[in-house]
Amino acid sequence: MSNKTIEMSKIRQVLRCYASGYGTKSLSDMLGLYRNTIEKYLHLYQKSGLSMEEILRMDDSCLHSFFQEKTKPKEVVSARCKTLQTLLPEYAKRLKKKGVSRQMLHAEYLADYPDGYRRSRFCACLQEYMSTSRPAAHLEHKVGDKMFIDYAGDKQGSLVKVCKYT
Repeated sequence: MSNKTIEMSKIRQVLRCYASGYGTKSLSDMLGLYRNTIEKYLHLYQKSGLSMEEILRMDDSCLHSFFQEKTKPKEVVSARCKTLQTLLPEYAKRLKKKGVSRQMLHAEYLADYPDGYRRSRFCACLQEYMSTSRPAAHLEHKVGDKMFIDYAGDKQGSLVKVCKYT
C-alpha cells in the first residue's frame, strides 16, 4: 500500500483535526492513516505558509496537486562513477576467470584511480552491474525425457586426484 493516494476529504479532515489540537498519533488511530503520512501532509501544509481557510477552500484537483509529491531532481553522476561504469564490463569478465577476486580487482582499480570508490561501494557497483547483465534461460522439458549436464566447476580429473590422496 505504499504511495497509495488518499482521498482529499481525508486530507481536509487531517488538517481540521490538527487545527483542533489533535496530535499525529491520535489522528493516525482515528483516521486509519500512518503517522508518517499524516506528518508528511502536515509538513507540506506548514511549509506552504497558507492559512487553513485558504487550503480548505481549494477544490479537489488543486488540493491534490498541492499535496502531491514533487518529482525528485535528476541525480548528477560524478566523474568517478562514470569512470567506474566504463570499467565494469571488463572487471565482470575478468572476475569469471579462476583465481581472480573482487579484492584483487579493487586493489588494481585503486592503483589506477587513487581517489576512486572504496571496497564496499566498488563491490556493490560490480554486483549491481553483474546482476543486470546476467541473462538466464528457463528450459522447458518433460521429466525424464532428456538429461542435462552441468559442466561448471573443477574438471573431473582434478577431483579424482584429490580423492586418491585423501
